[in-house]
Amino acid sequence: GQYANSPILTTLDNGLQNLFDDSGFINEWYSVVFNLATATGYGLDIWGNILNRSREFTYQGTRYYLQGAQVIDGISFTAEQMENLYRKVLQLTAMRYIGNASVASLNSLIQFIFEEDGECYCLEYSPMHIRYVFRFYMNNILKAVIEDIDPHPSGVMTSYEYLPSSTYFGFI
Repeated sequence: GQYANSPILTTLDNGLQNLFDDSGFINEWYSVVFNLATATGYGLDIWGNILNRSREFTYQGTRYYLQGAQVIDGISFTAEQMENLYRKVLQLTAMRYIGNASVASLNSLIQFIFEEDGECYCLEYSPMHIRYVFRFYMNNILKAVIEDIDPHPSGVMTSYEYLPSSTYFGFI
């Protein structure tokens, strides 16, 4: 007790606490790797390994890779946009594994994933057939993502309805 207020010992104690404080590392690791909503680069690659989902997709014979800045079908994508698209892919894959594949569940899934893009929904088209309807313009890379992951109940046929880009006038 006689050394409790010693300036040298309290300075050493504070220095050791700062030296071994790993809260900054844990916070950084949580935001860059663990939290799928904020993960970047390496963190998204880890999530891709966990969910068994690569960055590569094929749509109508064209291969797409979701990393780095690139021009696809005449549209320029920044590296950040490609990371965000890959994040959507991982979220859609994770929700597909977790969900119960009912039409209500599929509706909430795609509306959550594409909430910033526009209106979309899933409906029961006929017995044992569901249709995804997207009321916003989807480029080929988004079509590749949704059709490759293809969330649907087992034994149910899936079809897609996209808004044609050339039919409507206005801003996208």
